[in-house]
Amino acid sequence: MTTESIATTEQAQAPVEAGRGLLLTMLLMVLLGVAGMYLVTL
Repeated sequence: MTTESIATTEQAQAPVEAGRGLLLTMLLMVLLGVAGMYLVTL
């Protein structure tokens, strides 16, 4: 029960931070991919 309660509390406390982190990482990966494509084309 303790592990389940801890997991639920963590999920309830930091869902926004995790979402922002994922969005930022995705944006960075996309930007790096686009920059890489431009460099390859050039």
